[in-house]
Amino acid sequence: MLWFVAGAAVLVGVYLAFPAGRALWWALLGVLAVAAVAVGIVVHRPAHRAGWVLLGGALLAEAAGDLAYHLAGGVVGSRQPFPTGADVFYLLVYPLAIAGMVMFTRRDPREHRVGTLIDVLIIATGMATVTWAVFVIPYSRLPHALWWHKAILITYLAGDAALLTLAVRLPLAGRLRSRPVGLLLLGAVGLLFSDAYYALAQLHQSWYPGQPADLGWAVFFISWGAAALCPSMVQVAEAPAGKSWALASPRTWVIALCLTALVGPVLLIVDSGRTVRTSWSPCTASFCSDWC
Repeated sequence: MLWFVAGAAVLVGVYLAFPAGRALWWALLGVLAVAAVAVGIVVHRPAHRAGWVLLGGALLAEAAGDLAYHLAGGVVGSRQPFPTGADVFYLLVYPLAIAGMVMFTRRDPREHRVGTLIDVLIIATGMATVTWAVFVIPYSRLPHALWWHKAILITYLAGDAALLTLAVRLPLAGRLRSRPVGLLLLGAVGLLFSDAYYALAQLHQSWYPGQPADLGWAVFFISWGAAALCPSMVQVAEAPAGKSWALASPRTWVIALCLTALVGPVLLIVDSGRTVRTSWSPCTASFCSDWC
């Protein structure tokens, strides 16, 4: 695992230092991540390998999408072109990754599955509300974007939110001390970060995404590849019998869920305040012009 992380870090460093060959270095990073998952499955031989096979397929789809994007004339992290045929591969990442996450918790005790499902639904609702307010509504009003362009970008954000929610469910079900689980969660966060960064660049045409958008995708590749190489990866799909299934202390977790549930009302209050200021602006302008 350490050799893989070191090799991947070198590829990322070369990618950032030598712009001329970025397509090659990025393609090698994707291939290395897919190979890491395959090696992890072969070496550690988990009893329930379906989840890892699906996650490896998700990494392969992401790497194939990057290759297709470069062939279409794009550069990872740039705004154009969008969309392209590469989006077929990119969109395939989500059903594969989501199915893999579901496979990991399929053998959990029923009380764990029900309890964690309710918690992650609260988290998912909060994330969906933020996504709707920050990305979906503004992007749906862009005059230059076709409806299917909007649908593709919104699907990315919805898929990222669903994937992150299911990744959070793993430590909730008693796998908090498992290193592969932490790496899987980190990779899901990296994917969400880069896709959100890219979506903001689509909303603001004067904003060039640049290298920060690349780093989240690099974290996605490296974290999931390293997770498969951990010896404890064989335990991720096992039911965590006899372990605490709380991600944090009960009081801390209840507070976190309450704050997540308040995301919707807070956004409504903020939007209401903006509406009031907008409605007052014409009156103020008219009043000033009359007196001037």
